[in-house]
Amino acid sequence: TPVQCTTTDGPLIGDCIYDSMIVTTPGSPAPPVVCGYNTGQHMYVESSQECNRVSFNFELAKNVDRSWKIKVTQYDSTQDQRFLAPPGCLQWNYGSLGTINNFNYKDDSSYHLSSQRYSICWRRERGKCSLCISIGVFGMSNVPSTVKPSPSSTSTTPWTKLAGFTDSICCSADTPSANCATSGANDFIEFQGAKEPPAGSVFKVGDGNRFCGRWLGIASPPTPAPSYSYKATNAAKTICTQVTPYRMRVHFSDGEVLSSTSANVCGESTSTAKTNDISDECSKFRLYGNRRGTVGFQFVWWQADC
Repeated sequence: TPVQCTTTDGPLIGDCIYDSMIVTTPGSPAPPVVCGYNTGQHMYVESSQECNRVSFNFELAKNVDRSWKIKVTQYDSTQDQRFLAPPGCLQWNYGSLGTINNFNYKDDSSYHLSSQRYSICWRRERGKCSLCISIGVFGMSNVPSTVKPSPSSTSTTPWTKLAGFTDSICCSADTPSANCATSGANDFIEFQGAKEPPAGSVFKVGDGNRFCGRWLGIASPPTPAPSYSYKATNAAKTICTQVTPYRMRVHFSDGEVLSSTSANVCGESTSTAKTNDISDECSKFRLYGNRRGTVGFQFVWWQADC
């Protein structure tokens, strides 16, 4: 949704203000409301005897191009269960290689939608023992100015170059000690059992489960994604998991935190980008990544051999 960024527009960024698509699932949790660019996206929803509906809401006073083409497939209990999404999985992927991205992702100038809570899942393929992901684009939440090296640490270190992830920073309303409303670190993905590859190594310590910030990680990837070129403006790390079922939880809050200084809102200049990303989710990152905290994610994923 196009939003004119001012100091008070944070709660509106990512909202489907004018147009929206709603899928109803009576008796089951409903998918998030979506809008914008969603070519190539899919949803698995539980069918209902009370009728599933796909509703479109348009603000016809807005003169914009609109188009849609939706394929609907119904499965019954007699069909191959390998192609059915497990309970709680809005999106279900199978195969050995692919890409995923959040709703309304078109390119790195896009804004992720607000109030999104859903799971993306993968079927484990024969002969494969881990799922790995690497970023094409990653930017969500603010970047704190300092962070504790570990939850038990009594000191903090500058966050200038790290810019990435930690369970203690990426927070939501269900975290009692979090101050997500002002920290802006309330948009994240959750990837259970994440660690550097090889995922099966007993010497690799898990990186955590929640990831946010402007970079997925801080180290050079020891296992590059297939057919993907790493550079400072995109990927920093590959993470893998052996925890099945393979599942990635997406958590986007109901708005964004913007700077209280008008000149710094959605800052792109060198002076604002170097410092303003600690208080403005829309500003670009100060050193690496060059991504706004409002863009969302695009991942390359693949399943690794046993």
